[in-house]
Amino acid sequence: MLLSFLIAFVAGPAVFFVLARRSRGRVALWSLGTMAAGLTLAASILMGRAAGQTAQIATLVMLWLAWIAAVTLLVQALRTRLPSSARVIYALGAMATTLPWFGFYLARMVAL
Repeated sequence: MLLSFLIAFVAGPAVFFVLARRSRGRVALWSLGTMAAGLTLAASILMGRAAGQTAQIATLVMLWLAWIAAVTLLVQALRTRLPSSARVIYALGAMATTLPWFGFYLARMVAL
């Protein structure tokens, strides 16, 4: 559980920062949307066809990365429309990347 915490709270915001630092043009928005949709589609295909622990972990990683791409897409769109609130939006986006960890933690606590 500690490893998942570190990954979610260090790697998640780091990936978000890398994606959010790119340009805010239409091409960046389209690429983020395509990335989120592609990762979600790949995860759903893998979930339906593959079995085993490695496939389950790969599916979760793809869904997590799709979540980060979708959050980054939303942040980029909001920063374009509301430039005066860019810092607050950016900080909230970085915090939103950690939300899936809370879901995993809650599921684990319920399962125990």
